[in-house]
Amino acid sequence: LVIGQKDGGTVNYVKYKATQTGYLKTSTDTSSKMVKITLCDKSKKSLSGESLASEEPTYGVKKGKTYWIKLKNPWSSSAGYYTFTLNNGKVKESKAGKSQKKAVTIKKNKNIKGWIEAGKKEGKQADWYKFNLTGKKSVKIYMKGGTNDKINVTVYEKIGSRTRKIGTRTVNNNFNNIIPSRGKWSKGTYWIKISRGTAKSSGYYTLKWK
Repeated sequence: LVIGQKDGGTVNYVKYKATQTGYLKTSTDTSSKMVKITLCDKSKKSLSGESLASEEPTYGVKKGKTYWIKLKNPWSSSAGYYTFTLNNGKVKESKAGKSQKKAVTIKKNKNIKGWIEAGKKEGKQADWYKFNLTGKKSVKIYMKGGTNDKINVTVYEKIGSRTRKIGTRTVNNNFNNIIPSRGKWSKGTYWIKISRGTAKSSGYYTLKWK
């Protein structure tokens, strides 16, 4: 789309009905990277925080739902026009557990896909996976995808009859991260929890361990 603005500080809204369940990635041309973008519901109520267009914020959306994208020009002296692009990609979600007890076992080197829907309450959506090590070894976790803010990757290990948190890594915007273990992990069961990093984070991811 070409977005026109007669005066500086203009706020525009773009209406979009999602054709795919998955992600909605936004972008603008090089002249408008400071425009602030917010995803809103059908009543124009905010589902996300403000993001700079330069970050190309990406949101988790559901097929058939109507969204409004708010575009705010922060410059008081800026006028003219800029281009705005939406890319609605499909995510075929892999099976995931919604709690640690229901975590789904994932095999080594297998790509797992998931998404976090915009608008759901913090803590109400998390994906749980687990894997087993048959011996002591170094592990790498690969995370690739996009978000409008932050997504947390938390790893737990089994110690006797209980579990212990090893640590959390936060990924931002359009991410492609490798999360290595510190040294070698012992034989046993490990869990990976994928969750939103802030109350208004959403997006999608591909996960793999090796």
